[in-house]
Amino acid sequence: MGCTTAPRCSWESVAGIVVRVVAEAVDDARLEALYRIGVDEISYRSQHRYLTIVADHDRDGAVVWAKEGKDAKTLEAFYEELGEERTKALEAVSLDMGGAYAKATRTKAPQAAQCIDPFHVVKLANQAVDKCRRWAWARYRLSPGHATWIERTRWALLKDPNKLKPSQREILEELKAQHGALYRAYLIEEALRDVYRAGPAEASERLDAWLAWACRSRIPAMVQLSQTSTLLN
Repeated sequence: MGCTTAPRCSWESVAGIVVRVVAEAVDDARLEALYRIGVDEISYRSQHRYLTIVADHDRDGAVVWAKEGKDAKTLEAFYEELGEERTKALEAVSLDMGGAYAKATRTKAPQAAQCIDPFHVVKLANQAVDKCRRWAWARYRLSPGHATWIERTRWALLKDPNKLKPSQREILEELKAQHGALYRAYLIEEALRDVYRAGPAEASERLDAWLAWACRSRIPAMVQLSQTSTLLN
């Protein structure tokens, strides 16, 4: 039963409740000592309405602010509530790949470094790997058995390696032996994940190495991914 069905509460009311809870349930110091924050949106009402959420990276992602909407004005309202002095203290802001939050941050906190949230970058990499898989399927579509097997590689390619089932690990081993380009695309995608696992001292060097590898791979989807990542860097 949906949360708006039992109490006969509208989605607009739910959004208002969420915003009030964030504002009231957290302590008054929630907007103090903010240096590295993350901004993202969550959807509700069948993804037709949105809330902008601001979290503090230095406090394990604790939510410090929320407001209905997802445009530049919505995030500008956060910076205005934060105030000029506290906004000037911001060092980095992680964002999605849309332009609205970036615009608000450039306007209100121009000194803060803007970073793309890893979730969105890894999602791009997953899409690139899946594009390679579909290309391989199209290449072998006249061989039904082979094409069907390639279809079954999808979750082995996209799933977190630490959560792979034994059967999925076997698929990757077979893929490594039979489909070099697709397996290399998988390795490139996993190497990008490793960039985000690296510490600050290693991350920049790893990213440069990853960009060079992806660009030289001669796999169209991976070359395009490296070019997009360079623009985001």
